[in-house]
Amino acid sequence: MLLLRFLEKWYFSRMRCDIKDHLGSKKMNTKYKLIPEISLTDKDKNWTAKVIVSEKTSARTSQNGSIRYQNLILMDPQKNKIQATLFDNHITAFQDLLLLSKTYLISNATIKPTKPEYVASVGPIHWVITGKTRVIEIQEDNNALLSSTYNFTPFDKLKEYMDASADISVSLSTKGNSSFFIDAPFPQVAVLKSWVDENVENLNQLIVEKSYFIASPAKVPIPDDNKITDIKNISGLHHMQTYFWVKAKANLQKQEQAYWYMSCSNCNKLSGADANEVFECVFCKFKQAHGAPRARATIQLQDATSSLLATVIGPPAETFFQCSAYDLMKGTTQNEKSDIVEKMRTSIEEDMLFYVKAVPKEKEEGYKYDVVFIMNPSETPGKTTYIESEKNNTPDSASSDLVPYAPVTPTSKRVLFQEEYSATSSSKKKQSDKDENIGQSTSGKDENIGQSTSDEGTMEESY
Repeated sequence: MLLLRFLEKWYFSRMRCDIKDHLGSKKMNTKYKLIPEISLTDKDKNWTAKVIVSEKTSARTSQNGSIRYQNLILMDPQKNKIQATLFDNHITAFQDLLLLSKTYLISNATIKPTKPEYVASVGPIHWVITGKTRVIEIQEDNNALLSSTYNFTPFDKLKEYMDASADISVSLSTKGNSSFFIDAPFPQVAVLKSWVDENVENLNQLIVEKSYFIASPAKVPIPDDNKITDIKNISGLHHMQTYFWVKAKANLQKQEQAYWYMSCSNCNKLSGADANEVFECVFCKFKQAHGAPRARATIQLQDATSSLLATVIGPPAETFFQCSAYDLMKGTTQNEKSDIVEKMRTSIEEDMLFYVKAVPKEKEEGYKYDVVFIMNPSETPGKTTYIESEKNNTPDSASSDLVPYAPVTPTSKRVLFQEEYSATSSSKKKQSDKDENIGQSTSGKDENIGQSTSDEGTMEESY
């Protein structure tokens, strides 16, 4: 009896091995098509491709709110790529499949032509993955192949991409097509981990001292002429990029508009506090915030092709007015007959460079525009220029003290901090202590330089 059971187990075990070997040889003999071989007019509808998921975005809702979609970039063994899209309930159905860096066999996805306005970024065709699409994961390690397709960018080179239709900007803002690899199994990640292990003490000290908050002058490349966009062409490029260089003149759009608002010194949100009054902000919960006037305006940018309305807030507004926010506050509240309003600049007659961000409107279709910073085009194009941070805006500061400002946000300061940690750490500490003693009226100002978009809600609420 025991012998029979043993023979039975041996028999079924042998059968499973034979079946596994059979399926394995069948898989090895399967003819996979490369992505370029799968066309819209292909008569063979029973195709199979072996692909690696190289990029995967989060699920998003269309602008009209009618559908949800999720985009993926798939790559075959020859590094050919194609965009694939899932809609609505298929996003949930495939949430445990099609994972980043994994390899799959995909059969019979729906092939769709790409709309003309997206061909440049997506390609002539794309795939739509539905319930009829067959997706099977295969156990292959293609991480070396995948990592070889990425161009890894050091932090100190990020500035070169800030005005291009790339997937990164100096402030590292995410976009709809941003992808994140968590603890990616790439050689570059292993090198970075090793560097962290070797420098853990210095890194911990940087965190304790918060040295990364000490802003050094930002390095901004003056754009070449081919990077400057005519205003009439901006609306046709929204699907490709968010930031634009514009060379234009500028005029104050409404003379009767408010030129400043009182803000939280920490988050720039609207506040009912008096100037320099210490309070706890209801928005950012910072207990040592103080009331800080913040300049603002709606201006019209005009070049030879067209014009657009833009919001300018904070240091860019002071650059436009050639007047500090404190002077604007004093001139419009303490003395109605003050000559501040008469002396402040209301137009820029010579061509200046404006770095403009396009922001989708929340309650209607279209875009609004924020001026991130203003530069003089007389500098040599392509030259990397240091732009100084704004000086302390205390009530006693004069308009003549204003200097060009750095487009540095809290996030970008972490990117721009000095990479080499040495004996300069102690001098940074002293400088940090010195800055803290300058006065509460300057607290938080440098943390928000260039963040015109952070005040969008404040602008609408204040008018």
